[in-house]
Amino acid sequence: MIMGPVLFPLCVSFSISFFMIPVIIKLTHKRQLLDFPGIRKIHQIPTPSMGGIALFASLLITLLLWVDFNNSPQIPGFLTAFTIIFFVGLKDDILFFSPAKKFAGQLLAVLLLAYQGYYQLNSFDGFLGIGMLSPAISFLFTTITMLVIINAFNLIDGVDGLAATLGISITLFLGVQFLFQGDKTHALIAFVSAASLLAFLIYNWSPAKIFLGDTGSLSIGLINAVLVIHFISTQSAISQDTDFSTAPAVGIALLIIPMADMLRLVITRLLHGSSPFEPDMQHFHHLLLGKGLTHKQVTLFILTLNTLFVVYAFSFQHFGNTILIISMFVIALIVLLVVNSISFKSKSTFTQYSTEKEEIQTFTRIVSSDSFEELNTLN
Repeated sequence: MIMGPVLFPLCVSFSISFFMIPVIIKLTHKRQLLDFPGIRKIHQIPTPSMGGIALFASLLITLLLWVDFNNSPQIPGFLTAFTIIFFVGLKDDILFFSPAKKFAGQLLAVLLLAYQGYYQLNSFDGFLGIGMLSPAISFLFTTITMLVIINAFNLIDGVDGLAATLGISITLFLGVQFLFQGDKTHALIAFVSAASLLAFLIYNWSPAKIFLGDTGSLSIGLINAVLVIHFISTQSAISQDTDFSTAPAVGIALLIIPMADMLRLVITRLLHGSSPFEPDMQHFHHLLLGKGLTHKQVTLFILTLNTLFVVYAFSFQHFGNTILIISMFVIALIVLLVVNSISFKSKSTFTQYSTEKEEIQTFTRIVSSDSFEELNTLN
């Protein structure tokens, strides 16, 4: 049976995550390690935000138990980078990391992986007419690509179930590809990640009892960055029956909505003279909520869009990487702009809620600090 090598580890990963999360929820409530409502947040009650702990534990345990380290020399480096990213996210969830320190932690993990050399993009595969890359360019391009994917997932985690659902769809797709390729190690990473996220999704589906937090969103970003880069870089070794002549386009299609939304936000912020790292409520999922969609509808809508781009990349492989990649980003940005321009009757619901929440949050902050002079200024 083709799923045999990963079926039991998959079940173990699911079980670890499923039974750990209620414990995490209980402990975070007890210690008040919660994500409290705020001006730039859309949840209404304090909620645990360290669901990524379960992902980290389940993946670490299953890999340590089932990976053949003698034949998988890349895994120690992956686990080291994974641990670095996890603790960067954990520190940010508990105490808050400045953007610079958070980026430095991400960069350390990514440089470790790129320097190790097992996960590198050595070729553009004909994109813009470019083939093989020099070692220096390959190192730089791989580093930037990983950072982009990690932060794209970090930014997309703003709606109940969204990041986990996208993470499941991507890892399942790649897990199947690696399994058919005979790459049991990376199939294992993909499938146990999907299993852990599926267990987490039970508690994160709207209304969420727990959030991924940076511990989870950064970890998912790193996992997907590694798996997508490995998928692209190993296609030349796959048999003709399963080979993708446009592997880079397929890899980008798997991540197109998070990446296109991040690109749109960066461009928009720069045009308005703002920092690209400045948080706001203009993410694609926020815009959809502003149109009156529920968390579940937003998640399913974005998942459907992402899936359609994967189908597009598969169906039009004969276009080649250059046309496919450019057209996907153009289409994705057009979709984001069109959705933003559409008006729904219920659009005011989210806007009104955001305004009311800001007023409540300001009042709560003033009262909790006993600053009655500031309170009087509101009257």
